[in-house]
Amino acid sequence: MKLLESVKIGSQVLKNSMVMAPMTRSRANFNGVFLESTVL
Repeated sequence: MKLLESVKIGSQVLKNSMVMAPMTRSRANFNGVFLESTVL
């Protein structure tokens, strides 16, 4: 498999095989409620 070739994962076809993790962090509490620091 080459990096820029299409790849099929399950029923999804991706244009390339490069994947990047989300560049964010969760600011919610344990109940999933967002805190004041999240609101800009």
